[in-house]
Amino acid sequence: MRDEKTEEAWWVEEFAGVSLGDPRRTERLIEIAAVLSKNLHASLPQAFAGNPHPLKAAYRFFQTEAIDPEDLHEAHHLQTLRRCQAF
Repeated sequence: MRDEKTEEAWWVEEFAGVSLGDPRRTERLIEIAAVLSKNLHASLPQAFAGNPHPLKAAYRFFQTEAIDPEDLHEAHHLQTLRRCQAF
């Protein structure tokens, strides 16, 4: 099991290279991923329970037309490839 600091570092490493047009979007992606990773089977409202502002920010993030899901997949795939090549 990962400790919180290690988990946060993992998400930073996983998505730091994604190009979303604004570094704040990358920061938001990392924040969302960290929350969702602790609540794998939860909906957004369940994952962000008790935190209405981050929940609203997550919805805005996913509704932003500048966010292309393929960019997120590409960043994840590249990191997966790097991890596989390390073995």
